[in-house]
Parts: sequence; C-alpha cells; structure tokens
Amino acid sequence: MDLLVQGFGSSIPLVGDWSIKNGIAEQNDEDAFYAKLATPLIQEKGVFTYTFSAKSDARGRGWVGIGLHVFTPKSYTLKGYGSGDSLCVWLTRDPAHLSSDITRIQLYRSVSDWDMKLLDEVPVEESIYEYHEFQVTVDTAGGTVTISLDGVQRLSEKGVLDLSRGVFVVLRALDRAEFKEFRVEARE
Repeated sequence: MDLLVQGFGSSIPLVGDWSIKNGIAEQNDEDAFYAKLATPLIQEKGVFTYTFSAKSDARGRGWVGIGLHVFTPKSYTLKGYGSGDSLCVWLTRDPAHLSSDITRIQLYRSVSDWDMKLLDEVPVEESIYEYHEFQVTVDTAGGTVTISLDGVQRLSEKGVLDLSRGVFVVLRALDRAEFKEFRVEARE
C-alpha cells in the first residue's frame, strides 16, 4: 500500500473549534453537533485504508460521537450532518435515542449535507471515552467497506457501489473529541 496522508499537516477546520499540536487534533466546542476537520485527498478508484485513533472528551454529556467521512466531495454548505455523497463511519454513545446497546459503530451513506442513510450498525462494549484505533477499508471495485476497532473487524458491508470522486477525508465529532495517528493508504 502507498501512504497518501499521515498526520494533520494539510487539515482544514470547517466546523467546530479545532486545535492541532503534538500530533493530536482536538475539537473543543462542546456545542458542535457536526464538527468537521477536512484533509484534502483525491479518492476515486482502488482500495483505500483510513486509520486513526480517537476518543470523546465529553464524558457525562449524553449523546456524543466520533468518526469520519470518506469519498467526500466539495459540499455546498460543509455545515450539515452529512457531507455530500460520501460514506460516514461513526462511533456513537446515544442514551438520548437508544434504550439499550447505547454505544454503536455505524456506517452511513451520506446523500447530501443533511440526509444520511444508515447502512449497518453493531453494538460495541468499548468506551467511547478511551482511545481506540479505527481502520476503515473501502474497495471501490468490489463495493465493500470493512470497519475494524482495535484490530477486530466489526462491520463488513457489500454492495457499496457508485461512490463519487472524493476530494476530502473529513474527521467528525459530536461534542468535544481527540484524534491522533491519522493516515490514509491506498493501492490500485
């Protein structure tokens, strides 16, 4: 695999209060429902692997989340829950909307800046308030997306076809969060 991106050197804050130092990107706005930190990267055909470690810093705040959008086009507003026609991998703790299994990994297909369709989800035992390594692999030819947490595969979705050309990878946070060890690798 070829290393395409490592770290946050080219990242651009879009929504939220982001600070980057010592290899850690912190989102500090506790009122941000869809904080976004974008890294420019052309994504078209091939196998792309996105790796990062993240945690929520919003313990005791209820509904929180961390994740990323991949194959993100240049959106019209860049401010909604979605990110144009893209894929979103999301780890959420949601006692406000879920009565059991309140921490879940979710895979969404974003269709606009505000509309997202849930493709699959699975409950997890891990605490969202501790660092975990995410690895997301998208195979455009095979139409598959696999999501691992701490080296263990949690989701695998087939039939994810017709991804549009992406120009950003966008880290996402609901409330305060930290991200580190971000990299993107690809092969044809």
